Amino acid sequence: MAEGGRPRRRAWLLRTHHDNAELLGTWQAEESVTLDVEHLRLLDPGVTAGLVQHAVDEDYKHLGYVEREDTKTAVFAFLTVMKPGDLTLYQSSGTVRVGVVLGEPEHHEDNRRLRRKVRWFDETHNMTELPRHVQRQLATSGIVVDITRVIQALEALLPAEAEAEPDDGTEPAAVVEPACEGFRPLTPEFAASLHMDLDPLQEIAELLEENRQLVLYGPPGTGKTYLAKHLAAQLAGDTTDERVKLVQFHPPTPTRTSSRVSGRTRPRKARCPSSWSPGRCGGSPRKLPSRGTRASPTS
Repeated sequence: MAEGGRPRRRAWLLRTHHDNAELLGTWQAEESVTLDVEHLRLLDPGVTAGLVQHAVDEDYKHLGYVEREDTKTAVFAFLTVMKPGDLTLYQSSGTVRVGVVLGEPEHHEDNRRLRRKVRWFDETHNMTELPRHVQRQLATSGIVVDITRVIQALEALLPAEAEAEPDDGTEPAAVVEPACEGFRPLTPEFAASLHMDLDPLQEIAELLEENRQLVLYGPPGTGKTYLAKHLAAQLAGDTTDERVKLVQFHPPTPTRTSSRVSGRTRPRKARCPSSWSPGRCGGSPRKLPSRGTRASPTS
């Protein structure tokens, strides 16, 4: 809690979809921040996470699962969790700029974008000069990312005038729940929402708390991802879809021609044909059997 009993504000890292420098310039010039929602139906400020999930699943079927989950987190944060008084931050050309949210969300440009008023400060800060733990937070993927855990370091970047109240007189009201030790207990109501008995869920929770990781396996389409996400959210007390993140690993397939390694695409080594000339595939050429001679297998 902040001084005077007022809840602490949050801090948000905001990104454009394609590192759009022109859009970032518009944010600064118009003292605002926007979120693209071109395909999303009209949703009111303060909407629940469930309604956002349903709307995004229906309106963004053209996106992959992970992209839809990222969109759900961004829309819910922008419409409901973000509050006036919160800190905002964006990255551009190796620097970061900090601002303060001043207004509630509103629809902009024929409902193609959500918009909030933001006071952006003039000074920029070099990424390499920020503390290491802040740099790690800024490397987190997502369109709208909650980086409240490093808010003290970000508040140190604010100019003196940032301590003034927002123009519209709105009190900062962002809520940050205190961290609790251990997992939250599972309830019969939660088990019923998953159409499962409480005992197997409790067993999974105990294994996870003991080993810190576990694997759910089974045929496709049997609800493994659904169970994992909702169980993790319940155990972490995540009501805003911020503490639980889904990471999808794509297994290699015969049709894939490259693999992602440390953020770079590394071509796979080509397989050599049965007959080839030296220098094509590396290594020494294999002597082929002459016509009419049976080739015996080698160890």
